[in-house]
Amino acid sequence: MSADFNLNAKNLFSQSIQVRQEDLDMNNHVNNEVYLKWMLQIATAHSEFVGYPFQKYREIYGVFVVRRHEIDYVAPARLGDQLNFHTYSEPMSGCRAIRRYLLSRDPDKKVILEATTHWTFIDTRSSRPAHIPNEVAIAFSNEQEI
Repeated sequence: MSADFNLNAKNLFSQSIQVRQEDLDMNNHVNNEVYLKWMLQIATAHSEFVGYPFQKYREIYGVFVVRRHEIDYVAPARLGDQLNFHTYSEPMSGCRAIRRYLLSRDPDKKVILEATTHWTFIDTRSSRPAHIPNEVAIAFSNEQEI
């Protein structure tokens, strides 16, 4: 596991995933596009958990958009594997946010994927980058007990 990922982050959010047939590619392991879909799903679930479902972003006229994904595929996941997906957001600054991900397999804790997404907060009225509101940054803060 990379030293970049902090399993002790106070804002760590986790979900379990079981690999299904439709997640597989022609090599009989999870397709790369599925990993990306799972990353976006867990980011959305974490946002909802801290009180920011999509509707709340609409109310504050702002939304996070992906600027860049960095994904390290460490080992394959296969049909029936039970996976643990962990994520947290690093402290936010200006209009930028960084989210880290770690996907591991149960029961052996084998790391499957490590990733980072760089997000930019956009004002939906102007479609321009905007300062992340303090209440949003606090909701995702490493200082908040979740």
